[in-house]
Amino acid sequence: LVSTAARERTQLAGRRHAVFAAAATARDRHRGKESELAALRSARSLIPPRQRERRELIAHGAQIPVEDLAFAAELIDVADGAERWRPAAEKVLRGFGLRLRGPARHQRAVMRFVDEHDMRGVVEYSVVGPVTAAAPRPAADTLAGKLTVDTDHPSGGWLAAQLAKRFQHVCVESARELEPHPVAVTVH
Repeated sequence: LVSTAARERTQLAGRRHAVFAAAATARDRHRGKESELAALRSARSLIPPRQRERRELIAHGAQIPVEDLAFAAELIDVADGAERWRPAAEKVLRGFGLRLRGPARHQRAVMRFVDEHDMRGVVEYSVVGPVTAAAPRPAADTLAGKLTVDTDHPSGGWLAAQLAKRFQHVCVESARELEPHPVAVTVH
């Protein structure tokens, strides 16, 4: 009996160390995720820090106000009552949302600075021109119809028109409903 207990104790000791190590790893990962979540909750912007830093570098180097170089994502939100479409909108709009927008009067200065400096990544920049007509109203069942734009911003009218034109994805509940539509997105 004593030898059986000693043998089992030895076997358990080996597993015990593995269990404690796994628990410590899980605790560290959990703390890391909690820190990341806290940083996201307290952040003024969900634009990745590297992109924000790149924008500040360009604005400073081109000698233009940072506010004149807006990320589309900073001017777009999900409309009231359409919150459940936020994850789908973020996935579909990610690249578009991280593109810098700026007025034509800054185009040469921005291009010159970007061409003359290593940006350590891709810089996507859209020149925002004047909006000559009211933006078309997107259909309510489209992704663009579930979004709002800060039209008080100088780029707002242009951006609203771009969303209505580019993001006509019909919003459907499941993959079974995708087929009849040329472009569609599911809620999940």
